[in-house]
Amino acid sequence: ALLKDLEERGEFPEKILHLFSLSRGEEQKPLEWEQRIEVAAETGFYSLVYLAQAIGQRTETKEIEVVIVGNGVAEVAGEEEIRAEKAVMLGPAKVMRQEYPQVKSRYIDVIIPPPGSWQEERLINQLIGDLGTESVVHVTAYRGNHRWVQTYETIQLPPAQVGAGLRPSGVY
Repeated sequence: ALLKDLEERGEFPEKILHLFSLSRGEEQKPLEWEQRIEVAAETGFYSLVYLAQAIGQRTETKEIEVVIVGNGVAEVAGEEEIRAEKAVMLGPAKVMRQEYPQVKSRYIDVIIPPPGSWQEERLINQLIGDLGTESVVHVTAYRGNHRWVQTYETIQLPPAQVGAGLRPSGVY
């Protein structure tokens, strides 16, 4: 309803910042695994699916960027607290740009610093700088002073030996 209203008023945003997946760790009472999955699905998966559907219903095909900022998904330095249940947000983040050509989407993973600290100010400045630029990178992580991007490399595999591989009429 919000996006429809904004479009009708001619005030549709060019960029949407999704912050629902940011959390400072366990709440006062730690949640069970099933509850953590439910929370992650509601804040990270369904909210992005509904957002993508709302964008897809627009009559205008003007380009829009959706930037998802979360924490606990990307392991870069090996010291991060990884929250496996939060990885569900990467699916909609990747699929929305494939299903809706007018949508650019990307994910930025952060470690939340203590409130009011110089690290918090640095992170805010890093995010503002990142959000102010166009990026073709789909997954980014900020760790300290460094910005890490996910990339893929092509490798050459040696030819398979004759007879190796799938069996005719095999079940796997």
